[in-house]
Amino acid sequence: MIFFELPFCGVGTSDVESLSSYLIRLAEAQEISVNLLLMDAARNMGYEIENYSCFEGFRHVDLVKPTEQTRFVISILQPLVRGAGLRLRNATLLPVHEAVEVDKKSLALHQKWCPKCFEAWVDNDELCYYKLAWSLDRIDCCHIHNVLLIDRCPHCRMRQRKTGHGRRVAFCNNCNKPLWLSPITPISLDHVALSSDLLRLIEAVARYNDGMFPHDAVRGYLNALYYKYWHEKQERKLHRLVERDSWLLIIEGPGRITLATARYVAAKLNVHLDDMFKEAIAMDAELPSCSRLINAPLTKQGRQLANIDRLPEIKAQIERYIKKPSEPPKMLKEMAADCGVPSGFLAHHCSTLTDEVKKIRSDYLNAQRVNDGRAVRTKISECLDSFPQGMTKKKLVKLILDELNVSERLVLRELKSWRLPRVIK
Repeated sequence: MIFFELPFCGVGTSDVESLSSYLIRLAEAQEISVNLLLMDAARNMGYEIENYSCFEGFRHVDLVKPTEQTRFVISILQPLVRGAGLRLRNATLLPVHEAVEVDKKSLALHQKWCPKCFEAWVDNDELCYYKLAWSLDRIDCCHIHNVLLIDRCPHCRMRQRKTGHGRRVAFCNNCNKPLWLSPITPISLDHVALSSDLLRLIEAVARYNDGMFPHDAVRGYLNALYYKYWHEKQERKLHRLVERDSWLLIIEGPGRITLATARYVAAKLNVHLDDMFKEAIAMDAELPSCSRLINAPLTKQGRQLANIDRLPEIKAQIERYIKKPSEPPKMLKEMAADCGVPSGFLAHHCSTLTDEVKKIRSDYLNAQRVNDGRAVRTKISECLDSFPQGMTKKKLVKLILDELNVSERLVLRELKSWRLPRVIK
């Protein structure tokens, strides 16, 4: 039994068709259901299957998962398909699973689609299909039309859950009405860019050849990267981006590295996700440059390590200030802001110098209080000597505050030590 020569859509691009979509189109070309198609294929390969109950209820995402079910479907279909232009495994996430763990959180619960893509394909009389990228949970928008993906029929509000009941792509499994007549939600280009790394990975999967993604390649990449910098005694540059404990847990943890963790580390290292999948790094291979790593966003521990590297420069800046303080002297918080570090960092690593900064500020404030008190007492004496008519204590305080840059609390404290005339009281 040889099926019709039905080519895949989007071969070699990030818009490659998923295996579940290809099965629906293949069954439609044969004018049979997907379940019957799989049962005939299994029998043709020598499996004794009485009915298609074992294929009943396949969901769209089930046939892209890296599971034994997906491998079995590929094993019975691959020898029978001609002219597809793509290996069936390239329409699933099996190649990705060789390098990292594709867990449930990485996959969408239900099939998603872009109504604008369906509408454009129908208007141009092109084939409609479900893209492999739409099976990933973190891809929630179309990078072509900049709209959010949807997962419910606009007519009956049902999800497209099972491939066994659907014979046509872009039509609802429940009401058989077109799926492209859905309201669209435009989004910004910044939101679309969030999933660009996954689209590059899907494109690499579409071009996948055996051996491109070695087993557990991401862990091998990160191991080689860490020990390369450790050998050169530059591991702090990595700890600026990913904290040391987190890094060791990733490369030496008991379980496999998940796709989400690989995305996190790739973003921190400012490297492409698909480059981490292709092969492990040899000790003499070219690694991400130090300047490229330093320009990436730092973690809290990374900022602390960067500040420690600048410690001699910070101490020299504080010593210059102590020799020639500003007027008025700065608080420790202001000094830390000038140095570009937290005040707690200065208090911990430069305790002697910060004590000098605090003493300069304290001496200045004490002298300022003495001078202000002297000025207030002088002003009170002048006012009492002139003793204008209708003078009250409230007016006296206001007169002093208008002429002197002092606090009202200081004026009231100084007035307590004076024997004021009865009329002022």
